[in-house]
Amino acid sequence: MSSTTVRPPASNLSLVTAFSGVSNDLLNRSGLTPRRLLLIDDEPDICFLVQSALGEFEGWHVATCSDPDTLVFGVTPPWDVILLEVSMTRLAGFALVPALRTNPATSHIPIVLLTSQLMPRDYARFRQMAVDGVIAKPFDPLTLGRQIAALLGWPAAAKATY
Repeated sequence: MSSTTVRPPASNLSLVTAFSGVSNDLLNRSGLTPRRLLLIDDEPDICFLVQSALGEFEGWHVATCSDPDTLVFGVTPPWDVILLEVSMTRLAGFALVPALRTNPATSHIPIVLLTSQLMPRDYARFRQMAVDGVIAKPFDPLTLGRQIAALLGWPAAAKATY
């Protein structure tokens, strides 16, 4: 049985886990298991927005990390997807994708890129990196979960009460 090893970051805002009790109650009564997403982004406002939107509107459990150096990928929690900002200031998401893909603990986890710097020429690079999808910033928080689910071929969420 594997366990999670995540070294605590220097800042309290760097690694946070959010759970939406109301959304999870609805999912648990329906017999569905909430999705688990790891967001790696160095913008605290984006982390809060994604965490709040996916927790409230989709009932997902969202862990956020603003410094990939604080993550230890030897053993991972059972994340369903990693949402990765491509252009972080400390470490480019482009450099992190190969590390995630070659690590046995994370190689099976779908990676969706989140970026504000999306150019037509980037799509070829994304295909070479074998990412599972790309979401451009700005994004709509109300539809973010459905957008991720559609990229990954997941069935529609049971909770859609806006």
